Amino acid sequence: MTSLDIIEVILLVMLLAVPVNFWLSKISNVYRDGIIIGAFDGVPISLEHRYHILWSDWLPLKSSLGMLSGFLALGYVRIADFATDDRVRLLAYLGAVLYGLGFVFYLFLGGSDLFFCLRTLRKSKRS
Repeated sequence: MTSLDIIEVILLVMLLAVPVNFWLSKISNVYRDGIIIGAFDGVPISLEHRYHILWSDWLPLKSSLGMLSGFLALGYVRIADFATDDRVRLLAYLGAVLYGLGFVFYLFLGGSDLFFCLRTLRKSKRS
């Protein structure tokens, strides 16, 4: 595999994964906000529906985004292993670090979002 092929793979992954990741992150934030507020587009939803959205929509989406970031980080490390040019290797490791940070952020911040949503839903249940 030549360095040019590796650069094309890196650019393809960046072009496809980054917008999808941002778009899905935005959707997961809309779900989270709806769970916390108790309404979507101004339409109130029941507590049971909020729990259902949390477990069936928000959590799988958020965890899949974290896994996507983790797999992309591993993919970039693997691309760096094949690189023959130092600049390409540096670019691949940079991608690995950035997606690795994304994985860590999804892991910890997603966990804190989950606990916040659960705490909010428990308070709503008591009211």
